[in-house]
Amino acid sequence: MSTPKWWTNPPSSVKCTLTLVSVAAAVMSAWVLWHFWHSEAFASVFFCAVIFSAWFGGFRQGLLGVIVSTLAFDYFFLSPNHSLYLNSSQLPRLIIFLVSALIIGFLTASQRSTTVSLRLARDELSANVQELEKTNNELRAENSERKLTQVELRRSQAYLAEAQRLSHTGSFGWRIATGEIIWSQESFRIFQYDPATKPTLQLILQRVHPEDTRLVKETVERASEEGKDFDHEYRLVMPDTSVKYVHVVAHATRDESESVEYVGAVMDITSVKEAEDRTRRIIDTVPAQLWTETPEGAVNFVNRRWIDYTGMTLEQAVGSGWNHVVHPDDLERVRSQWRKRLLEGKPGEIESRLRRSDGDYRWFLSRVCPLVGRSGEILGWYGSDTDIHDLKEAEESLRRSEGYLAEAQRLSHTGSWASIPAAGEIRYMSEECYRVLGYDPRDGEPRYEMFFQNIHPDDQAKIRDAVETAGRENAEFELDYRIGHPGGEIRDIHAVGHPVLRPSGELVEFVGTVMDVTDRKRGEEKLRQSEAYLRESQRLGHIGSWAYKVSSGELFASAEFLRIFGRDPEKEKATVEMFRGNVHPEDREFVDETINKAMREKTEFALDHRVVLPDGSIRHVYSMAHRVFDNSDTIVDYIGTVMDVTDRKRAEEALRRAQSDLAHVNRVTTMGELTASLAHEVNQPIAAAITNANTCVRWLTRDDPDLEEARAAAMRIVKDGTRAAEIVSRIRQVFKKSVPERESVDVNDVIREMIVLLRGEATKHRVSFHTELAAMLPRVMGDRLQLQQVVMNLIVNSIDAMKDMAEKREIVITSQRMENEHITVSISDNGMGLPPQQEDQIFNAFFTTKPHGTGMGLRICRSIVESHGGRLSAANSYPRGATFSFTIPSKSEAHE
Repeated sequence: MSTPKWWTNPPSSVKCTLTLVSVAAAVMSAWVLWHFWHSEAFASVFFCAVIFSAWFGGFRQGLLGVIVSTLAFDYFFLSPNHSLYLNSSQLPRLIIFLVSALIIGFLTASQRSTTVSLRLARDELSANVQELEKTNNELRAENSERKLTQVELRRSQAYLAEAQRLSHTGSFGWRIATGEIIWSQESFRIFQYDPATKPTLQLILQRVHPEDTRLVKETVERASEEGKDFDHEYRLVMPDTSVKYVHVVAHATRDESESVEYVGAVMDITSVKEAEDRTRRIIDTVPAQLWTETPEGAVNFVNRRWIDYTGMTLEQAVGSGWNHVVHPDDLERVRSQWRKRLLEGKPGEIESRLRRSDGDYRWFLSRVCPLVGRSGEILGWYGSDTDIHDLKEAEESLRRSEGYLAEAQRLSHTGSWASIPAAGEIRYMSEECYRVLGYDPRDGEPRYEMFFQNIHPDDQAKIRDAVETAGRENAEFELDYRIGHPGGEIRDIHAVGHPVLRPSGELVEFVGTVMDVTDRKRGEEKLRQSEAYLRESQRLGHIGSWAYKVSSGELFASAEFLRIFGRDPEKEKATVEMFRGNVHPEDREFVDETINKAMREKTEFALDHRVVLPDGSIRHVYSMAHRVFDNSDTIVDYIGTVMDVTDRKRAEEALRRAQSDLAHVNRVTTMGELTASLAHEVNQPIAAAITNANTCVRWLTRDDPDLEEARAAAMRIVKDGTRAAEIVSRIRQVFKKSVPERESVDVNDVIREMIVLLRGEATKHRVSFHTELAAMLPRVMGDRLQLQQVVMNLIVNSIDAMKDMAEKREIVITSQRMENEHITVSISDNGMGLPPQQEDQIFNAFFTTKPHGTGMGLRICRSIVESHGGRLSAANSYPRGATFSFTIPSKSEAHE
């Protein structure tokens, strides 16, 4: 019986509590002995408390009991009582008590420890005896079982040896630490070594095929270092030079010393490998890409043709690697159909495009079939990919050709047919043939007689004779006839028939086409009418058309073209030599240069030149040409028109003269209005000249003539006379009526001249000039007189606009050069500005805001500016006034 744990090793709190209780009990017992029996043997009572504490709690609790007992003994029983203070006479007694208590506590604790040890030893010995008895019984039973096991083991070893021999599987053991290798009998037979031979790694490597030696060594070294299971295959070269395949599987175990030992099997898989090789050769030779999948649809094998086509390895193809070779446009469709096959578990076909190793895609037909087990479960999937790209392209080409043919027949209204006239049988009609002849395809081929009945009565006899003759002579035929559609509409038909003959010359059938030429017939009629209308319109408009063929140098021209050049269309034909010979000699070089440049640069061209007619008269013509290219960007033709613009040229000349006359009238009118100011401008230098002449006379009539002063006065007379002459010259120039002439003009000089001419009018109305003229301004190509008129009109208008103004009156004239090589002149005032809501009408003819105005000044100015290739505009200024600006190209820009 074992001692309770709480008794042998109670908690510390319990030990301390019992110690204090025992000391308290000792104090009470000693107090009773002292007061009732007057005995001083109370020290033994405290020794009992120490013994109890040491026995129950050990030496530590005994020591606690000694300390507490010593304090209680001193406090209660040594004088002075009830005080820890100690007389010197009582000290030896207290020391003896303390030492005795310590000795008693130590001895008690030692005895307790020994007792506890003995008790534990007794309990353990009892348990060991029971365990030994149990073990003895087990050993007896195990001995009996071992005998039976030995018998079974010998039987199993025999079975195992026979099984290894039959399955060509040997077993082995390999201790890494000692290098010892243990082989079964079948292992010796596989390696063809004598069973008396001790197997070693060296003996094994002697049999390994030279190409597999490195792999075997690496596997052995890795197994030795890592101590992990391994599984590998390699070849053996037998003494008779035959090759044997073996598959080695080994499992690593560890003993108590952590030494690694391998237990494994070596299998002769030569026959399996040979069967696999035969199967693989068959699989790789089959003219298709073969593959297998798991029941879940993951690829686990592809044949050599699949690998060669895709350029992927087997490792890349397994699983879902095939997704990378399917065309992106087909992938989702293939996945969807494949998921459907997995759910249904049925064979199926899928067409898709697969990427070749060079990146091209080809169409394949993928057939898949499930491998079903005996219980109906799917064990896997087997499939093949067959290249159908050429077939697809052929089918697509055929469909495209049929589509093109049907569309071409529909667009050209041409149907195809096949018939045997002698038998009165129609064998085939295309859809367009039905439409052309007015039949419904849903009713089938019409009867032969029905076809002839629909032909226009006036054409039936002709068609019958032609068809019978062709059938009799096996000849082709081509006919035009009319046919009546069911709705009563008459259509024009053009039919062509071709005989199909056997090698013997016997007629098989006629094949041919029918074309609805109703629109063409009508179009030809309309074309004839249009050509007649075109000829008449060209004659009335004096416009001829022509075409020039670059390769042959031929010129084709309309009748009006020849009439424009004074030729008779009924007798003569247009030629390049005729055209060039009629060009005016002065324009011939310009015409040749323009045409040659256009042909050289492959551009269109337009010509305005003169021609000399055979009767010597001169006419103006305007020719335009449009180029025609072929597929190689080479000009093959020029087509164009030529127009007799003689009357237009004369009208333009008359218009220019009228405009010039109108401009002259405008200038004269303006100068008439400025007569008083101009007279003042002329009178000023004349009056100054008279004054200087009188001064000169006075200097000369003096008794002592002052020649220097007289000379200076004479020079001033010359200067004033020159100034008066210039003013008169400018006035005469403005009044002058001349033919417009273009010359190089400095715009700033024109502005300054007009300021000088109009200064008197400006002074009269208290108007000042402020100019901001750009330096180094390029010159323009224009008519100086016309540009003077523009500046003069705009300045006079500004002066008129400020006559009634009380504020300061100022005209600001600026000139500047623009980025596009144009010159802009602006004339601004602070007058009344442009009329409200009428800004867009100020350039209209006869529109004016002046009581005395004609309304032609601004219109003439705009015409002059536009004739110089420029633009005149107007706008209100801020806060008041108006600004007129005109922009004209510079001399170089105008030349271009």
